[in-house]
Amino acid sequence: MSSSNTYLTFDIDWAEDKMMEPILEELLKRRMKSTWFVTHDTPLLQVFRKHSDLVDLGIHPNFLDGTTHGESEEEILQHVLALVPEARVIRTHNVFQSGPLLSKIANLKSIQLDSSIFLPEMSNILPVKHLTPNGPLFRLPIFWADDYELLKPQSEWSPEKYFKKVGHRVFLFHPVHLFLNSAEFRDYELYKKGSLNPSLADTGAMDFFLRLIDILDKTNVKPLFLRDIL
Repeated sequence: MSSSNTYLTFDIDWAEDKMMEPILEELLKRRMKSTWFVTHDTPLLQVFRKHSDLVDLGIHPNFLDGTTHGESEEEILQHVLALVPEARVIRTHNVFQSGPLLSKIANLKSIQLDSSIFLPEMSNILPVKHLTPNGPLFRLPIFWADDYELLKPQSEWSPEKYFKKVGHRVFLFHPVHLFLNSAEFRDYELYKKGSLNPSLADTGAMDFFLRLIDILDKTNVKPLFLRDIL
């Protein structure tokens, strides 16, 4: 049976600072650790760095067609690493992965842990040591993601049940979904078209996030950085 640890992680996905600032303020107020995967330069990065005891920065490269991060996998990795040279963790955009890419990531040496695997709500998740031709890379899968919850026919937005599962629980949030309190993908699609017309659902992603950190507070569970497992 594995031990249980909780991790709060955020894929910023080119989100505006106004979407991220309230989340950061809430986490700092509660003295909770969080890991943020960076896609772009923003003045908020310097704010994150001022709170390095509670905020860890990772890289979030986009390897999909149309990416603005570079022309090759090597160039893309170097682009995002230049944004966050202190990064020790990576999560690829859209959890893009391949064997050769993992080897290129391991070759960076500074990046030691990857979180680009999604195992929805699986019990007994543990970090694994993944060997590549360029050396080992630790990997820790994602346990829960807000955009996956949006796919469910009936989203529950109830974090309580997840604490009954043993294992490493990596929660993945997107600032845009918290900002919109997305309850279905319609909310996000309308926002992208310039219309902020949220669904009529009672609860959404932000409600889940606030309930989750309330539980952590009340039970005195301290979230960890992903790099803490190193």
